[in-house]
Amino acid sequence: MAEAITLSFIAPLLIPPLAHLFLGEKMRGPMMLAAFVGFAGVLLTVQRAPSFDGERALALAAILGAALTYALAAIVMRARAAKDGSTLLTLTSAAVPMVLLSPAAVGAPLPTWSALGLAVLAGLLGNLGIQLLVRAYAGAEAQALGVLEFTALPWAALFGWLFFDEAVRPQVWLGALVIFAACWWVGRADRKPPAILPTPQ
Repeated sequence: MAEAITLSFIAPLLIPPLAHLFLGEKMRGPMMLAAFVGFAGVLLTVQRAPSFDGERALALAAILGAALTYALAAIVMRARAAKDGSTLLTLTSAAVPMVLLSPAAVGAPLPTWSALGLAVLAGLLGNLGIQLLVRAYAGAEAQALGVLEFTALPWAALFGWLFFDEAVRPQVWLGALVIFAACWWVGRADRKPPAILPTPQ
């Protein structure tokens, strides 16, 4: 679980160039170098991992594809957040997956009450998360908020160990450290100097 989350951390590094391309956000030079450093961390993460053939190769492709589409979704959210508001964007984020996944539900067995309860809980937490994301993207640049995605890693490692008894390889933590350094670099490059207050006369 932690390995999958670590690989998905290329998404915050894709957000600055995509925000520059589609939103016109000013991208600072160090961010491009940070993207390469972050990708090096991704490569480090997969070292000494089990074979990437068969289903594992498909899983790796899915994670990287999800990172790209997540970055694009962040760009769309930033573009529409201030205009559409959190309620409309949350409804859209729930309705679109429901329509796309509806064919898979045809003929499927009915879920158990416990599974249904967990699904409702996941939906509530997901909608709350989207509400908070929309409010954040309405008030800050996409490239600045993307850096905070790194905080998902310690939570993923904790939950993977707590619920699935997953051990975390040292390469995963080392790769995560490199990616964190790249994200921190992006955050430092995006900081603006504090305004200088006028001296009282």
